[in-house]
Amino acid sequence: MKKVLPILYIIIALFASCKKDDSGDVKGPVTRDQAIKIAKPYIDAADVAAIYANIIPAETDLSALPAHMHDIISPSYDAWIVIIIPNVSTESITPEWLICIEVETGKIEIIKDVNVNISNYKTIILKQANKLSSKEKEVRIGTKSGTPSNLNNYAIIISGGGNADNNFYRYYNNSALIYNVLTGVYGYSKSHIKLLFANGINNSNGMNYGTDPLFPILNDYPLDFDGDGLCDIDYSATSSNLYSVFASLSNTLTEGDNLFIFVTDHGDRLYDTSYICLWGENISSYSFASLVDMIPSSVKIQILLGQCYSGGFVSDLSANNRVIATACSAYEGALATSDYSTFLKSAILSL
Repeated sequence: MKKVLPILYIIIALFASCKKDDSGDVKGPVTRDQAIKIAKPYIDAADVAAIYANIIPAETDLSALPAHMHDIISPSYDAWIVIIIPNVSTESITPEWLICIEVETGKIEIIKDVNVNISNYKTIILKQANKLSSKEKEVRIGTKSGTPSNLNNYAIIISGGGNADNNFYRYYNNSALIYNVLTGVYGYSKSHIKLLFANGINNSNGMNYGTDPLFPILNDYPLDFDGDGLCDIDYSATSSNLYSVFASLSNTLTEGDNLFIFVTDHGDRLYDTSYICLWGENISSYSFASLVDMIPSSVKIQILLGQCYSGGFVSDLSANNRVIATACSAYEGALATSDYSTFLKSAILSL
């Protein structure tokens, strides 16, 4: 996926961000085919590309549904709009760029890092990422026979996914992998693991088994994470459920106990604050830290964060009783494959 030429195109596009540029010999009124020609360098450099089938009127609200924290308004002129995803293999929930071609002049304007609404507007696919060949891939780790249950170890596994279109099946794989390592290798009692996953047990069409959010392949996600045929999900991944879990553990954990917090998810960043994308909502680094602060300081806490911009959580979470590992800095995206989050898989298998 990482090729020299596409990277050069993206670098060129960075200099054009949010500025109008001359479109060369193409003059308005611009047709859809001409708009695609103008946007071709960006389409070629992207993993995924589509164009709204019709001209988008000036100042149209294109915000994604459910509502995202950023309001996306089209430019102050009628435009053809090409939607591209420069790299689908990141954990950001806002990967799209909008290449806006002014109908009357053929000039372009680029709006970067947004999450747009494609449900209410017809789109035409221009370039599509490779799809998953089979409906689902599940992870199973063999349990070590005779491994005793460690009654001092507790864990919280968090995987929000944002919404069904963005809830990629790699999040199930990541969660199943850590769940089975904790129980099968380190002897965690299942009753000591709280799993907050997507929309909880309401799993109908709740996971994207494709490789991008613009063209999702939706189906039910598994409720079983360890192959015993039973549901392992405790709660949906919402802020209210997170509060309930931490509040309960704050009254349970005491000196000598260990708490492992694992996050596999999309991340977002707005101004100077990083966020975890839960199911239908986001939680900020400082709000998440306030939940962790509910746990007694005598409890040892290990935190593994795999989302984009996860480094932005370090300052808020830091304390003497905590060890924190993040997939990236506060200003970076976290890489992923279609199967797993790159950092998390390596971290888990090295445990």
